[in-house]
Order: sequence, then structure tokens, then C-alpha cells
Amino acid sequence: MVRQWYSNIWKEGKYIDLWSINHILGGMVLAGIFIFFNLSLTWALILGFLITISYEIYEMLTDHFETPANKILDILTSLLGVYLMYMLKDLNLLDFNAIFASVFFIFLILEVWGFLALANR
Repeated sequence: MVRQWYSNIWKEGKYIDLWSINHILGGMVLAGIFIFFNLSLTWALILGFLITISYEIYEMLTDHFETPANKILDILTSLLGVYLMYMLKDLNLLDFNAIFASVFFIFLILEVWGFLALANR
């Protein structure tokens, strides 16, 4: 059976894949929450690291296979997302709430799409 493109693009890559975008956006969403609670960038990176590591451990426990390089890059891209959101906040170019809402919406759409693609494999 031929898999559809909208499912195939979610295949796990050796290093990076479409999920990498979700990790960046997920890091940005976490950062938005951390900013709401007035956490410094340092604390946000520490907490983001701990949360992301916890998620990667959860994936291993649920037999979700990824290469070690992909797992490391998942963590790094999430932390990149945290950093980017703090930089966007500091630039003060746009309404931060609008940025957060947009990022969260895109993240949610991609997460649902990705998990539906995984369920159809």
C-alpha cells in the first residue's frame, strides 16, 4: 500500500526530521509559559532541558525508536526554541501574546498531524 505524502513526511530521520520543527515550537511554547512566570532565561533553559530529557526518556520507555543523534538533536532544538522565544520577547517588536498564541496554534496543528500520521503506520 502506498503511504500518502502527509503521513510519509513524519518519518523519523537519522538526525533531523519534521519533528524537529515541533521540538523548536514546543520549546517556544515552554518558554512562553516560563516568561509568564517571570523566569530568567537561565532557569528556562534548565527547566526546558529537564522537561525535554524527561520526554525523551518517556519515548524510550514506550518503545519509540529514534537514533541517539536524533534524540540529542531533539533536546537541542527544544532548547533553541526556548532561546528564540526569549529573544523574540526581548526584541519587543510585536505583541508577545500574539506571538505565543501563533506559535502555540502552529505547534498544536503539527502535533496532531504528526501523531495521526504515526497512528496510521
